[in-house]
Amino acid sequence: KEITVEIAEEVLRDILLPNEKKEVTPELIIQTVAEHYGITMSDIAGNKRNNEIVVPRQIAMYLCRKMTDASLKNIGALLGKRDHTTIINGEKKIEAELKSNNSSISRPFLSVSMSPISSIATIVSNNLIAASIISISF
Repeated sequence: KEITVEIAEEVLRDILLPNEKKEVTPELIIQTVAEHYGITMSDIAGNKRNNEIVVPRQIAMYLCRKMTDASLKNIGALLGKRDHTTIINGEKKIEAELKSNNSSISRPFLSVSMSPISSIATIVSNNLIAASIISISF
């Protein structure tokens, strides 16, 4: 793929204009969650119901609802053609876990000064920048 001025501008926009709002997409969230948990995007969209897959899938559902304007139908389509009620239930499950004092879900994302959502948002934003840089082929 030839590098053009347009491609360079697009790739460097996030680096040169860090205060400009970055687009967080459901696909980026799903990819970030999958990478964090060491599973594939296919695993998240698949039919497996073991805890190693279900919890990241529900986290992806929750984050897609909180961080994007994507519809329940669109999120469900990206997550293996799941029904909108499944997305709602996944979102509620994670909300309940995050409110729980014994939540095992929030611990991997917590730092002293950051909430789980802002921590994930940082991970997603960093991945967006990295993905933009990696997408250039020389």
